[in-house]
Amino acid sequence: MEEWVFRELGHMDCGDARLSERALRLTRDMSVHPDGSLPSTYQGDPAGLKASYRFFDNDHVTPEALLASHRDAAWARCTEEPWVLIAQDTTYFNFTSHPQTTGLGPIESLQDIRLLVHSALAMTPQGVPLRILVQKIWARDPAEHGKSADRKSLPIEEKESYRWLETMDQATAGCPAGTLRLSLGTENQTFMTFCHLKNHPVEYLWPAVESTPVLGTWTVDVPRKEGQPIRQAILQAQATTVPLDAPAHRRTLTAPTPTVQVILAKECDPPAGVTPIIWRSTTGMSRIG
Repeated sequence: MEEWVFRELGHMDCGDARLSERALRLTRDMSVHPDGSLPSTYQGDPAGLKASYRFFDNDHVTPEALLASHRDAAWARCTEEPWVLIAQDTTYFNFTSHPQTTGLGPIESLQDIRLLVHSALAMTPQGVPLRILVQKIWARDPAEHGKSADRKSLPIEEKESYRWLETMDQATAGCPAGTLRLSLGTENQTFMTFCHLKNHPVEYLWPAVESTPVLGTWTVDVPRKEGQPIRQAILQAQATTVPLDAPAHRRTLTAPTPTVQVILAKECDPPAGVTPIIWRSTTGMSRIG
């Protein structure tokens, strides 16, 4: 067995040594062709294929049991990293063409049947992946489809968006002392998210940052696109800190007012007829240790 397999999953506990050994073998075998199916992986090995199906059908084999050892290995790699980026996002797996599959739920319509997987990936600032830290899998309840307006006033713990806060806590639980971590996400820039960041040791955002001094400029290469050749653009950077006012349905909260760092990168003097590059981001940051 390759050393990396033991390093990643050697501490896994499925309650049975045989299951743990099978997990190691599956990891090794599937890594050879990660894009292949189980039948293609075990082509010519019917016993191996049958054992793999039995493994995934065993109630003692849970996603958390498989991920726990993997997560410990990821944090071990972070001990010498002063900064760790933790990126969250949700993936939709479409099973509409598999009508006999059970345990799925709707997305856009009752006919659009999918499974949702929310993952947190640790990586270095240079983009080198350090492995998955947290992964949540669920399906939406068909009975709740079309009731999004009714969910607006629910406690955050009862909302699907709570996964962002829950994942943030779980992903950073094993972060080495003294390591700074920066959480990244595409849907989590909400008032409750920044309140939650405030627990980890009305001004309009964009006008506020646009009125601040320019911190510097840099040149970027803009790829060719339809009707426009490759070009270079000069961007200027601005940033400021802004306190957030609670939305109307959160005014009763007693939590301290969170602040966010607002960052703006804007193109200077774009060519005539070209839409200027504008990049906006809001961030919250906390230090562990």
